[in-house]
Amino acid sequence: MKGKWPKAFIFLFLISATLGSIVFMSPWKGILYGLIFSVLFIIVLFLFDYFSYNKKKFQEKLPRLEEGEILLEQASANCWVSPIMLGGYLFLTNRRLYFTAHHFFQSPMEKEIFVDQINDVRTNGKINQIEVCLSNDTIIFVVDEKEKWVRCIKNCIH
Repeated sequence: MKGKWPKAFIFLFLISATLGSIVFMSPWKGILYGLIFSVLFIIVLFLFDYFSYNKKKFQEKLPRLEEGEILLEQASANCWVSPIMLGGYLFLTNRRLYFTAHHFFQSPMEKEIFVDQINDVRTNGKINQIEVCLSNDTIIFVVDEKEKWVRCIKNCIH
């Protein structure tokens, strides 16, 4: 939710103030309770976001880097493996794109795509989805900051 906190706060405040005004039949009580609820909810979201992004788990899942290989990006991500979406971790180095599924899936899945195999990368119309186009396949990932990921992958393949 990096950079989205002000929008989330405003959205929550407007919804909760409106509902509070209807429930308490007073606009001032609605605004007061809306403000209190919004602040508390944003604090809970912030704490959840802070503790769910654990750098240690990324280090555990990081693929072994070869000599001269540099880690450029890393994020929690989902990978579309028809017919399901697997959650895991996505890493981009100057040589490859690497996805590994969470350990709680029964059959751990890893995808390793070398940058010279990637023909194109683009966003599609769906929220936070990027399509990595290979010569014979298209792999869909769901990541936050999809434009940044597309830009970084394009920089690697050109």
